Amino acid sequence: MKNQFKTGISIVIPTYNDATILEKTLATLTKQTLDFALFEVIVADDGSSDETKEVVQKYSDILNLKYCFQSDKGFRVAHVRNLGLSYATFSRTLFLDTGMLVASNLLESHLSHHLAAPDVTIIGLSYGVEEYSSTNAKKIKSLLIEQDIDASFSNFSTHPELWDCRYQYLKSINFELRNMPAPWCIFWTGHVSSNTELLLQLGGFDEWFSSWGGEDVELGIRLYKSGCPFIVLPSMQSLNYPHLRDASAKTTTAINNIKYIYRKHACEETRMMLKHPSWLDLIKKLTIKTSHQKIYELIN
Repeated sequence: MKNQFKTGISIVIPTYNDATILEKTLATLTKQTLDFALFEVIVADDGSSDETKEVVQKYSDILNLKYCFQSDKGFRVAHVRNLGLSYATFSRTLFLDTGMLVASNLLESHLSHHLAAPDVTIIGLSYGVEEYSSTNAKKIKSLLIEQDIDASFSNFSTHPELWDCRYQYLKSINFELRNMPAPWCIFWTGHVSSNTELLLQLGGFDEWFSSWGGEDVELGIRLYKSGCPFIVLPSMQSLNYPHLRDASAKTTTAINNIKYIYRKHACEETRMMLKHPSWLDLIKKLTIKTSHQKIYELIN
């Protein structure tokens, strides 16, 4: 498998019956500052019955675009992300959710960081990202200029309520994930990138997951255990476009999936996830535990 991948970025976008917001994502990818020869876009379709394929065809002459499809057998985002990953031909893979609108320099930013530190996994921050739901949809839409995403981000920057829910905590640790316990708990595949070869070696996403939540964090645990350093891009270079979600249902399935993660990775951190499913609560508890441990070691 070594050396079979070209220098550049493969973007994997899983989708299901979201043709309208998928088009918004693809439109922003046509405006990238990165040379178009250095990236490809892979739309991985989890059985859509809407106009998704037609939207992809519309952009096939503009982008280096691939389309892969699996039949609809229920929620299989882990499986369809792996399907998309299997089509990757570049050395780094960037996972973006359908509906992520990206700044013009996003791909250039990811690739430059990967070239400077080849082993890293990069976590990207996004406007409009909350843990389970979006409560600022109207404000986002009122400030959004779809013809000029970069200008939109300037608008969003003055509205802290629209900032990524992870931003304030990460700012408090100077965006240094080595200062954060269990950084894999914020490995959310709405906007992350990593080494394609390593992702394949680890087997990609665990296809046990058949409901929302946790399949990205579980892969994050395996990446972290493999020794892969995690870094975060401090500037928000993407927007999670508002769309309908059932927050209560997502919370329920996420908790069920956390139980599976604990069974698979039986350690103190995943045990604590059972009581503290919110990433921030988990980090706070782990930080307190680490501080107490250090004090104990100093006393003894």
